[in-house]
Amino acid sequence: MNGLENNKVIFFIEKNALWLLFFFWAFMQAYLLFSSGINTGGESSRPIMEAANLFSGKGISVASNYMYFTEALLIFLAMKIHAGYGAVIAFQLILNFVALIYLYRFMIIFYSSRILAFAGCFLLIVCFPYQLYNASLYTESVFFSLSILYSCYLLKLKKLSLKSIVVLIIFLILLCISRPSGIFFLGATIIYLFFFVSKKLNPFIRIAVFVSLSFIALWLLNYLMGTGGSIDVILPFKEQMVICEVPTIHYTSDTGAIQNDNSIAGLANYIFHNFHQFGRLTLLKSKAFFGLLRPYYSSGHNAFLLFYFYPLYLFIILCIIKMKYRMPVAFIYFIILIIIFWLSVVFSCDEWHNRFFLTLVPFLILPALYLFKKHSKVFNKDGS
Repeated sequence: MNGLENNKVIFFIEKNALWLLFFFWAFMQAYLLFSSGINTGGESSRPIMEAANLFSGKGISVASNYMYFTEALLIFLAMKIHAGYGAVIAFQLILNFVALIYLYRFMIIFYSSRILAFAGCFLLIVCFPYQLYNASLYTESVFFSLSILYSCYLLKLKKLSLKSIVVLIIFLILLCISRPSGIFFLGATIIYLFFFVSKKLNPFIRIAVFVSLSFIALWLLNYLMGTGGSIDVILPFKEQMVICEVPTIHYTSDTGAIQNDNSIAGLANYIFHNFHQFGRLTLLKSKAFFGLLRPYYSSGHNAFLLFYFYPLYLFIILCIIKMKYRMPVAFIYFIILIIIFWLSVVFSCDEWHNRFFLTLVPFLILPALYLFKKHSKVFNKDGS
């Protein structure tokens, strides 16, 4: 294909990007929905149960399940209007596509390139483990979409205003009542704002704001850890879990002097007294989290994970080496978010099907493709 033909293809993609994205997105969603159907098993049972409790007037069963409230509310509303689970899936699909288009428009500005923006969104579409949750009553679909909408809104801000602060708070509340890991976005936001939005403030004010927000985040995390329900931060260490709910030893009272203190202090106490065990588990959990491959996946599934994510890791590393001090400040947000999710696994356990990791897919694509940005090209504010 010569240069002229290349230019024609690029022009065609740029001109019809939204229609092409819709076509590929619709094909992927239709394929996953018709091949697997609506998934109401596994973790779907939690929001379905809580929706049934709401429908019967009982309310949420345990405090920790308020962190899954969004999906339960959607199912409850579907029950109220007798629409069935299909209505919930339809809402998730609409929200997913809205988030995709919002991400595309953000990428145009971020990369100064419609082609790279199209490539980034196409990569997200073809990540079938990520898209699979749109046809499920798990909490992931809504959470993934909200995380994209929130992050793009945050990273597009040039300065904070009362309106933008209110929007950010609303988004963060929605994230925190969609999945427990919504609090991780609060942590990443605090650090990002400390380095970017507040950089013109007096250093003492910056430190005071950072410490105050960090204290609030830690207090909230400690509260969530102590709410009970399915949250037990010490159990994965008692039973030396790498994958959640898959113990490698059967814990007894003779296994070790690990106190059952479900708090940040209890976790710190465990690490201090069992540092060697903690270090070994950290390596195993890191391998499971970033390595992604599972012995119970098919060869094709593992091959997809290998050839999809490992090049993204390489591109991110090369981009950081190439850009050094010229990286956009958004990289701070991406890197901190990745580190926080990784640490959450280190201090607990990894999920059977990489669900914790999959939240990060768009935030791996964004810095990875930045390697290919042509910095000499000047674009207007809207990316045109």
